[in-house]
Amino acid sequence: MSRNYYICSIGQPNQGYDDENLRRCIINNCFVLHENAKQKGCIHEIKPDDILILKYKHEFIGYGRSTSSLKQIGEGWSYQVDVNMWEIIFINMEFKMHNKKVQHMML
Repeated sequence: MSRNYYICSIGQPNQGYDDENLRRCIINNCFVLHENAKQKGCIHEIKPDDILILKYKHEFIGYGRSTSSLKQIGEGWSYQVDVNMWEIIFINMEFKMHNKKVQHMML
């Protein structure tokens, strides 16, 4: 069985949605792309057991093994590929989770 590797960008840095989409991806164990994204890349080619490399603000921050092919769910942030879990290699950001401010920095 062949395995492919895909770089999955959370979004354009500093456009107001990248932090929110990163939270969405980590909390839901998936990669999510907006239906109106101009650059969808090869998302339609992802198959279960492929490796997704997560890119956030011009940095590769983690990876995960896909557990599904592309699914369309609802509208808006509707292109989704599930992963077993994200192995976060590095991230330095503050975000709110369940109304608590959390500082994450992992190596």
